[in-house]
Amino acid sequence: VGYTDKAVKVREAMDIAINRQAIVEQLFLGHGKPIAMPFFWDTPGAPWYNPAWKVRPFDPDRARKLLKEAGYPNGFSMSAWLAELENNYLNDDIMEAIAGMWEKELNIKVTPKRGQYNPTVRENFLRRSWRDSAFTYSSVSSGGHQYTFGGSSCSVCVLAYFEHSITDALLREAGGVLDLQKAAEISRRFGDFQYFN
Repeated sequence: VGYTDKAVKVREAMDIAINRQAIVEQLFLGHGKPIAMPFFWDTPGAPWYNPAWKVRPFDPDRARKLLKEAGYPNGFSMSAWLAELENNYLNDDIMEAIAGMWEKELNIKVTPKRGQYNPTVRENFLRRSWRDSAFTYSSVSSGGHQYTFGGSSCSVCVLAYFEHSITDALLREAGGVLDLQKAAEISRRFGDFQYFN
């Protein structure tokens, strides 16, 4: 979809059409809380954390308005990977629930694709052949936000969840930085790019 104003509206619409609290209550039986950022970015008190990263509230009316402004008043079609993970057997259920919300609230027709994360889904990230698909990766692992930053979010990374010239530039800037405060500041800018785009 890219990073145009229209694309940002589509992503925000899809984001606020997700009832995260319902997922926590129904799939996790109330054990957990919605978060604003992926992996361990959303860690209040961490040196890279930005308090502006807030969970966007579930707002299907605004979501429909944004999608209409972006040129998709009748929704669109896409696919989504439903992959059970070794460290979270509910991961595929989460994606299935989100796909159902997108269809109900935004008329986005989601074609499910089933497969194990490794090798099937992961292979798409390695080949950069995931562009038409959504994917959830809900994890309780100990891998920190730096993995997402330096290991899987750039055009030269072996495994890419997304690519953009801004994230490439931030990765180059972070190369060789040993000062923890400076590294946290670069990480925060990277997180801001993810959150606001």
